[in-house]
This record gives sequence, C-alpha cells and structure tokens, in this order.
Amino acid sequence: MTTHWILGPGAIGRLLAHSLAPFVEVAVIGRRELPTRQVLTTPEGEARDQYLTSLAAKQLVANAPKPPAFVHITTKAMAAEAALSSIASLLPPSTPLVLWQNGFYAQPRITQTWLGPVLCATTTQGAYLTGDDGVVHAGRGPTFIGDLDNQHPGLAEFLAALLSEAGFPATAVGDIR
Repeated sequence: MTTHWILGPGAIGRLLAHSLAPFVEVAVIGRRELPTRQVLTTPEGEARDQYLTSLAAKQLVANAPKPPAFVHITTKAMAAEAALSSIASLLPPSTPLVLWQNGFYAQPRITQTWLGPVLCATTTQGAYLTGDDGVVHAGRGPTFIGDLDNQHPGLAEFLAALLSEAGFPATAVGDIR
C-alpha cells in the first residue's frame, strides 16, 4: 500500500487524511503528535471515528521510516518551506510534493528548489477543527490538481483520480493558475 504523508495537521490536512485513509496508508505529521483516534463530522452531522497515524516531525526524523509515495503540505503558505525542510532529509529527491496553500507564495519557491515533481492543489472543501481530535467537514466543493508549468499531467491525473475515489472530488488541470 502506498503511503501519503500529510505535513500540517490543520483542518484541510486532517480532512484529507480522513478521506484518503480508507484507500492508502496515511501519516499526519506536525510539530507535535495528535491523538490517534480522530473524529470526522460529516456535512450531514454524522460523527465517524478513525485511527490515524500521527507523528511529530522530530519523531519522524529520529525513526526514519520508509519514504512516502506523496507528501501533501497543508500548512499555511508562510510555513510551507520550513515544514518541508523539517523532513526533507528523509525524502528521496524524486518524491512528489502536493502543495495545498492559498495563493502562489510558496509554490514557485518550492517548485524551483525541489528536484522532484511539485503539484499544486486548490480546493473549495471547507473544514474546521474542534480540538486535537476532531475536524468538521463544513462543506463540499471541487478540488483542482496541477503544476505551475504543466510538467506532470500524468501524476496530476493519478492523484485527482485517487482523491475523487476517496470522496474528495478532484480534476487534473494543465494550468493551475
């Protein structure tokens, strides 16, 4: 089973983890560990328990696991580069990154410095946290996946298909801007 690391366990990061977990192995990585039992509240108000692997970045570096198939960076734009640098030593340079930041502050900078593929994701999915162990899926909407220079259309299509299968409707696009 492929592994997806989700770097940044905020609302979108945890929503993404809950969505992907039935289909791929997921690890949620942050500055500190979160409870493994997480509760997702659906837009219809249904509470769903799920156990997610949660690791502090320092813990991950100390116990270097097998590299992931994808790293999703779901931090705020201003924290994306620092978050990536906290785990970069564990990643083969060919590891695909998926940047989930609003705007285009971090995307060009990371695309220029990371040797592997860098995809960008933009979503209108809505979510908010209810504490260390809960996230509310507040609204559904489309997600678009692509890269800044249309260099990785096959990878974007693969990820969009996986996200769509996971209930996170996504479309690969040639021009993410």
